[in-house]
Amino acid sequence: MHRATAAIAFAVTLSACLDAEISTRIYSNGKIDTVTTFYLTPQGFDFTNGGADMCENEWFFDGTVYVCTMGFSGNVDRVGTGDSAGDVELFSIHRIGRDSVSVALNLAFLASDPPSPDDAAMISTFVAGNAITITIHAREVLEHQRGTMIDDGSAVLWRIPLTWLLMDDRRLQDDRTATLRF
Repeated sequence: MHRATAAIAFAVTLSACLDAEISTRIYSNGKIDTVTTFYLTPQGFDFTNGGADMCENEWFFDGTVYVCTMGFSGNVDRVGTGDSAGDVELFSIHRIGRDSVSVALNLAFLASDPPSPDDAAMISTFVAGNAITITIHAREVLEHQRGTMIDDGSAVLWRIPLTWLLMDDRRLQDDRTATLRF
């Protein structure tokens, strides 16, 4: 596929995804539940063949957008040992004590093959305002970098604008970490 055509297809795909939300809850017993929700406009739903490559579950139309939710569960003690909750490319969770975990976002892989600067400038007009939102819930957020503490200090939220993915944006390299007590 010609690079310009690929860039336009990339732009339409990104603009079709109004938002992606990832919410992970860490319970006092170490259980982890993660829910990912994708939102597509009707045009985006058609363009992406019904969102087939985005979500393994069935999409439903809420009257405005198509929504697909998928989830998985795991345990902080099995993270990184093949447990599905530990295999999330976007972030990693590691136990750091009896009742605490460290969370680190891995955003660099999202922009591993950005379009040319000219294509990125054109595409950014399509995706302005769209984002990936990542929220980690636990009993208490002890510290965090480049996030927003919410829910009376029991969760940290990161919002990653899709425009950052279109260029070699240094902000994708910045540490986004948190330490939470569960």
